[in-house]
Amino acid sequence: MQDMMFKMMRKPGLPTPLNDAQKQSPFAEVLKVLDGAPHAAVFADALNGMARSEILPLRTKALIFAVIARTLQCNSCEQAALA
Repeated sequence: MQDMMFKMMRKPGLPTPLNDAQKQSPFAEVLKVLDGAPHAAVFADALNGMARSEILPLRTKALIFAVIARTLQCNSCEQAALA
């Protein structure tokens, strides 16, 4: 059962180019790296949904994004969070 789950999760997705709205988002610099990758549009929608949410202030969301960027050692993500 575990092997079957692993194979299902590793199944490659189809390339999904980002649409124009996703390319113009506040995370465009980060998302352009993923353009055309499987599930890129899903990731873009998740990031943009987080940015639009009014539950947390923008400052808190930027801090979360910066901490994740630093953990992943992603310099372009970290610069986007500091902007």
